[in-house]
Amino acid sequence: MNRILSRVGGCRRLFSSKKFQELPRGTILVDMPKLSPSMTHGRIKKWIQEPGTELVPYDLLMEITTDTLTEEAYKVGKFAGTVTMQIECVDHGKFVKRLELGEKENLDLKVGTPLALLCEDEDVLNEIENIHSVQDPNPDTTIYMNWNAYIKA
Repeated sequence: MNRILSRVGGCRRLFSSKKFQELPRGTILVDMPKLSPSMTHGRIKKWIQEPGTELVPYDLLMEITTDTLTEEAYKVGKFAGTVTMQIECVDHGKFVKRLELGEKENLDLKVGTPLALLCEDEDVLNEIENIHSVQDPNPDTTIYMNWNAYIKA
């Protein structure tokens, strides 16, 4: 039986005086998900989808591994040093590109690190394709990908 973790309405609020990066309207940011309360880092094990793919809800996007013991993994007895979770997209959109750090599999990345960009609006596709990295996205206007995560059996 699969256990499910979810993030719905990925809104984050930061209070800072620094200038935030604005992403084009219709851009969805995929970041390193926090799969458990104690998770601080994770690694991309593999991308299941390739850029250019039209995503619909329930499409598996990538696999993430972490050394952090999650309560869900412990309950189903699947913890053996690392836990691999499959990340499922809940949004409709086009998978536009992997960002610089999202290209690197098995690199230890902090939770919240921007990994890829999806697009809801085809009119801004060219603008999104020209973005190579995301630093300090504006928390008031950035849309984060909603996801579900399943323990890989």
